[in-house]
Amino acid sequence: MKVKVIDKVKAIILKYPKAADCYDTLEYLVHKQEYESYRDKPFKNISVASYYLLKKEKKLSTLANIRRSSRKCQEMYPETRGKRWKKRQEAQKDTIESLGYMSP
Repeated sequence: MKVKVIDKVKAIILKYPKAADCYDTLEYLVHKQEYESYRDKPFKNISVASYYLLKKEKKLSTLANIRRSSRKCQEMYPETRGKRWKKRQEAQKDTIESLGYMSP
């Protein structure tokens, strides 16, 4: 059974809460999990060439898909929201008001 990226992202964020606020960390952890489930070798031993070949062959999730899944996950599951999510929501309200989109 193929696991959806959003499910991988949710599990990783719940285990490593700092990943909710850092796409680089999240991408690393998702790719590490995918690689180690695909191969019987530690992710830290992968060569750069092998890494990009796996990305090209679509054996590893794209960064765009990981980011999209992270945003969707944080929208659907409040326990996966990081500190940056709360700040962005507050800033969004101010921006909407300053642009005049909210009625007084």
